[in-house]
Amino acid sequence: MDGHKPSAFPDSIFNDGLDGSCRAAAAVTKHREGAIVSLSLKWLSAAVIGVVLFVVLYFAAVLVGGIISVGGDTGIEKFETALILDNNGRHFDIWIPARYCEFLSGGNVGVEDTDPEADTGWYGFGWGDRAFFLNTPYAGDLKPGLLLNALFLPSRSVLAVQYSPEPPSGVSATRIKASDGQLTVVSKKILSRFQMADSVAAEGIPLLLPVPQELVHPSYRGYSFYESRGHYTLFFTSNNWVNSLLKSAGIPTGLWTPFVFGLIKS
Repeated sequence: MDGHKPSAFPDSIFNDGLDGSCRAAAAVTKHREGAIVSLSLKWLSAAVIGVVLFVVLYFAAVLVGGIISVGGDTGIEKFETALILDNNGRHFDIWIPARYCEFLSGGNVGVEDTDPEADTGWYGFGWGDRAFFLNTPYAGDLKPGLLLNALFLPSRSVLAVQYSPEPPSGVSATRIKASDGQLTVVSKKILSRFQMADSVAAEGIPLLLPVPQELVHPSYRGYSFYESRGHYTLFFTSNNWVNSLLKSAGIPTGLWTPFVFGLIKS
């Protein structure tokens, strides 16, 4: 006899109890993991549904906004001149006669081939996201990051200005009749979009703020870029800006046109 007193409970009982506790803990852990996965899937499903619903509603608004027409001929003024909307493949530029663009004379001349004393010719204006405009002269220069930032972040903007002795023509250009008063309104609305310097030119014309040339993609030819007011977003695009110009002058256009669809009603 070695004097060892046998246990009242066999070791198997303790082992079974320990195994049972482990199984219970494992079951609880598995249940929690399953609940987390289930909750994650629910959130993911809700997010996907939300994105799909947003896209559907957005394009439904584009369709409705493009179909509904606003503005129109008041029947008072004669349409002795016109403006041009030129589709460059991504958005519309708006062209107006140079005689309505006195703010581009004097110290503001920077557009290639511009005669600062000329009262003839045409100026073209495009507005949009600063980084996008300055870095993507061609579709092949487009990067996903630039596009996403432009669409979903309230980003800085610029105005792109061109000059031509003759107005754009061809299939991309649409001539829209306008009165002298309407073109004056459009011109003032364009000017209000420019950022102004603190000083003024000798002629008393406000000085615009040009974008530093080193920030402009070297492939651009015939453009001058100026700092602009306002932010480009998914809900106010380059085409919305042109749309706002037409609406301000009472020229027929769509109610809301983030794309080219519905912008031209004349």
